[in-house]
Amino acid sequence: MKFKHPAARKYAAHLKQKLGKPDDETRDSLIWYEPTATIAVKDEYVKHNFPKPHHDFVYTTAKSKLTPQQASRLPFVTGSIIWDGLKQEATARCGDVTANAVTLSFVDDQPKLASLSPAQLKAEYARRINNLVVNRRWKWLAALDE
Repeated sequence: MKFKHPAARKYAAHLKQKLGKPDDETRDSLIWYEPTATIAVKDEYVKHNFPKPHHDFVYTTAKSKLTPQQASRLPFVTGSIIWDGLKQEATARCGDVTANAVTLSFVDDQPKLASLSPAQLKAEYARRINNLVVNRRWKWLAALDE
């Protein structure tokens, strides 16, 4: 593993200890295909200031059924949610799988959060990230950071 970004390299080594050998490896990423998600560590260090300053380099992708209206609200919450409507998949990008699990839980909960204004939705996401609120579906994923 010849990542040039130390934080990504260190976290990739951490996931190797927790998940074992990656299922796929490229020059700039390691990828694990888990039962309900795909986890990738990329050799990058993307600055992100919401809800607090940090850097993103871990991507977690999972199936998530949203209507176009529900998905259309996500870009206004944080730049770390990527929605693929054709595949019905959400990707969370952050600095660890726990934050990604929180983000994917937030995506899953969009039907319940439909009554919130954009400002309230953004505040709810910040609350969940700051308190690491993860729903049952992602507990196994969040446990990888322990």
